[in-house]
Amino acid sequence: YNITCTPSTYSPPKWNGFLFGKYTPYWYFWGMRQPSTSSVQTLTGQTDSQGAHYAKIKFLSSALSPPSPVECASDTYIVDKNNQTLHTSTKFMVHPSEYYVGLKLAKSFVKPDEDFPIEIVACDINGNLVQATIQLKIEASIWNFKTKSYDTTVSNARIASLSDKSIIHNFSSKFGGKYDIEAKVVDSQGRVSVTQCIFYVSGGYMPSKCSSS
Repeated sequence: YNITCTPSTYSPPKWNGFLFGKYTPYWYFWGMRQPSTSSVQTLTGQTDSQGAHYAKIKFLSSALSPPSPVECASDTYIVDKNNQTLHTSTKFMVHPSEYYVGLKLAKSFVKPDEDFPIEIVACDINGNLVQATIQLKIEASIWNFKTKSYDTTVSNARIASLSDKSIIHNFSSKFGGKYDIEAKVVDSQGRVSVTQCIFYVSGGYMPSKCSSS
């Protein structure tokens, strides 16, 4: 068996326009995009008297940070006693959690003090809404001209998702800079799913103090 696992993305059905997983805009160069890295494992074995063999693959939840779906491809080769080779392959996806959290931003750039609604859903793999607690963190990076460094301010909120509609979380800040959004949801077995994205507030002349509701 040649098994290749690659960090991937997954968007549950029914939620067009929502972001799931780690989202990096095509125009974003601050920090640059990180290429996906694949892990390749080779396993060997021998079939039993019934011609069957089973390979067990164990996925560690701590292997990826933040947790994300993993796409796996398995190429399997069978060699008989006459050294004739048969080949088969399959692909499958491993989800980090039963739940996904989705974010929908009206835009990526806002003005100081402008209301910035963030639409949020928690759903299962099939896109059905679920009731869960969402941990929302918005981290501001503001350039400080005096210290020549970035000041960081973090706004945290716990949001109860609904099983029949999305939730609107309102945010505003009077200070310009880059804002990183991270939303987390945990399923019944303690497995975490994370969605991350960014937006900007125009300006940026002094350290940040931000508020959300």
